Order: sequence, then structure tokens, then C-alpha cells
Amino acid sequence: MTTEPASTFPDDALVCPPQPLQGEAAMAGFIEDDRPAPKRVHEIGQDLSQLSVAEIDERVALLEAEIARLGEARLKKTASRSAADAFFRKRD
Repeated sequence: MTTEPASTFPDDALVCPPQPLQGEAAMAGFIEDDRPAPKRVHEIGQDLSQLSVAEIDERVALLEAEIARLGEARLKKTASRSAADAFFRKRD
């Protein structure tokens, strides 16, 4: 005759509901729709054969904007350097 071992919990024991997960574990089951879309990047030398005309136009516009941004940064750095050179120039 086999007998089942007695349960270690009484029949009227309270069962605690599972605690909500915190942090990344809580997000694991959800698609994060509110995340910003990744920025489009263009890699120099990239194969362009798979891009549409609209995608090429978009990349050209992005690169032209970046060239303008770099030009502005260069002007600011040049002006800053000129001001520093003028300040530290030896006076005769």
C-alpha cells in the first residue's frame, strides 16, 4: 500500500498572487511602440543598388544638411582659434 505524503501547506493556506515584474523583465513581453525610430544613416561606400530614387534623394538631403552643419562648426572653430591667437599673440 502506497500513501501520498501529506501536503506541507494546509488546505486553507493563502496563495499570494505573483508580484509584478520590474524594469526590463516587465517590458520583455511588450512591443515598445513609443521608442523613437532609429535614425537613418548613410555609410560611405555603401552599395546603392538596393535603394529607391526616393531613398537616394533622402540620403542626399541628409548629407547636404550634414555638410552645412560641418561648415558652420568649422567657421565657429576658426573664429575661436583666431580670437585665441589674437589674445595670446606677443605684442612688440
